[in-house]
Amino acid sequence: MALTIRPLIVLPFAASLLAGVLVSEPASAQDRGAFPLDKPAARRSGLVIGLSLGTSVMAGSGYPNSATRMQDPRYYAASGVVVGTSSTLTIMGALTDYLNFGFWGGGGGGENNDWKLSSAGGGVRVEVFPLFYLVPKLRDLGISGQFGVGSAKMEAKHGASEGGEGVQSFVGGGAFYEFRLFNPFGTHFTLAPTVEYQAIFSDPFESHGVVAGVRLALYGGP
Repeated sequence: MALTIRPLIVLPFAASLLAGVLVSEPASAQDRGAFPLDKPAARRSGLVIGLSLGTSVMAGSGYPNSATRMQDPRYYAASGVVVGTSSTLTIMGALTDYLNFGFWGGGGGGENNDWKLSSAGGGVRVEVFPLFYLVPKLRDLGISGQFGVGSAKMEAKHGASEGGEGVQSFVGGGAFYEFRLFNPFGTHFTLAPTVEYQAIFSDPFESHGVVAGVRLALYGGP
């Protein structure tokens, strides 16, 4: 019997491991003076609340969520390219100038001539600013990773196809660049253009997509 490791099991473990590495690495580098953790935050601190809106290009394929229909070629369907919209709410903490960590939730959908495709999910999010000390001019360039549980559904606009549906693992990653807008009452707002890849995997159905948009974020500290 072949051993299969589902992404739902691996991804939370990977997220925890990544967070541990990101926190512990600067601690060792502090001894060398590369990451001065004892200095006050210069760019990011406090609670971080963000809202992302974007245009998505995605596709889905698979089977109805039924044990009697999965892997039966008669019920397989694929959407082709679908254009739609996506929105995500994030609630995180700025642990250092170069690391945000917290939670996300969101979803999106779209359609083409034949199919409607929708998705939703939630889980943990990590944002790293890897060049904060190395290249000061790019200190606001961030890389994000999202992990958790996601659902996707595909419905036919014409004909009798049952489409496809599944709930299981979500994984995403992307890049963004924050521009500081203004600083009311000891807080500050940022606006960031973003690009992200998102995927939802399950036994009967999966979807993949790219989202381009913007994120408005409120940082609780200066």
